[in-house]
Amino acid sequence: MRNGLVAALICAAGAANAQSVESFYRGRQIEFIVGSEGGSSYDGFARLLARYMPEHIPGNPSFVVRLMPGAGHIKATNYLYSVAPRDGTSIGIISQLIPTAAALKNKPGLEADFRRMNWIGSTDTANQVCIARPDARVKKGADLFTQTLIVGGAGAGSGVSTIPIYLREIYGMKFELIEGYKNSGDVMLAMDRGEVEGVCQTYQGFDHSRPGWITQGKANLLFNLEKEPIPGLGAPSIRQFIKTPQQMHVADFFSDNNNLGRPVVGPPDIPAERLDVLRRAFDAAVRDPGYLADAKRQNLDPSPKIGEEQEKLFREILETPEEIIRLAAKFLG
Repeated sequence: MRNGLVAALICAAGAANAQSVESFYRGRQIEFIVGSEGGSSYDGFARLLARYMPEHIPGNPSFVVRLMPGAGHIKATNYLYSVAPRDGTSIGIISQLIPTAAALKNKPGLEADFRRMNWIGSTDTANQVCIARPDARVKKGADLFTQTLIVGGAGAGSGVSTIPIYLREIYGMKFELIEGYKNSGDVMLAMDRGEVEGVCQTYQGFDHSRPGWITQGKANLLFNLEKEPIPGLGAPSIRQFIKTPQQMHVADFFSDNNNLGRPVVGPPDIPAERLDVLRRAFDAAVRDPGYLADAKRQNLDPSPKIGEEQEKLFREILETPEEIIRLAAKFLG
C-alpha cells in the first residue's frame, strides 16, 4: 500500500511539473539568437529549428529568430549570458570556437562562462577546411610552407580568422590574414573579386554558399583539420603535415573543440524541467523527416548531437594539460 502511495505521489508530481511547463509556455514566444548575419548556415539551421521545435514543446510556444552578428559571435554570446531572460524563453546558436575561447579567458570582451551556460544540442559537426582560388600560387596544402596565401578574416572569435592564425603559429604555414570582413560570406565575395586568395572556414558553409565549386574545380580544397580526410574530396587531413608530438597534441585539442559542433545554448539558470523540455524538443526536431527534407533542400548537412554529449565533451576539454592550454590560448587569442 505504501509503495503504491509513493508511486502515485511521484506520478502526480511528474504530471504537475509537466503541466507547469505547459502552462508556462502556452502563448509565449521563444527568441532564437543567431550570432551571424542572415543567409548564413547558422541562420538556416536556426530558422529550421524555429519551425520544428515548437510542436515538441508543451504549450506550443512560437519562435522568433533574431540576428545578432558582431565580434565573431561574441555579441550574441554575451547577450545570452548576461542579458537574455533565464526562464527558458531565450536560446541561441553560436560558433563552436566560442566556448573554448571563453574557458581560456583570452577573448577581450567575451563575458560568458560556459560551465554555467545550458547546452541544448548541436545542429551539425562541420569540417574545418582551407580553400584557395584556382589561380592562387598555393595549389595544395604543402605549398603553404613555401608560398603565402592571402585570406580574409572576420574578427576575434570567428573561424575565418582563428584557423589561419592557428595554422601559421603551430605549423608555420604562410597565411597573410586580411581582417575587416563581416563574416565568411563577405570573405567569399572578396575571393570572387580577387581581394583575397582564399578562406579557412567550414566545408559545409562553403558548399552551402557555393554548391559544387570544390568538386567542379572552381575552388581548391587544400586540407581539413579533423583526424581523417573528408571522404571523396581528394584532399588530405592536417595530420599529413604534423612533425612533432606538440603539434599532434594541439591538433587533438583543436579537433575536440570542433567536435562541439555548432552549439545551440541557453543562458544560465534555466529551470531544470524547462531545460529538459528544450533539449528533448531539439532532439525530436532534428530527427523529424520534415526537418531533414527541408535541410537537404537548403543544402544544409545535419549531424546533430544532444546537449548532454556536448556538455560532457566541453568538460573533457577543460581537462587538457596546461602546456597545451597555453599554446591553444595563443592561437585562439
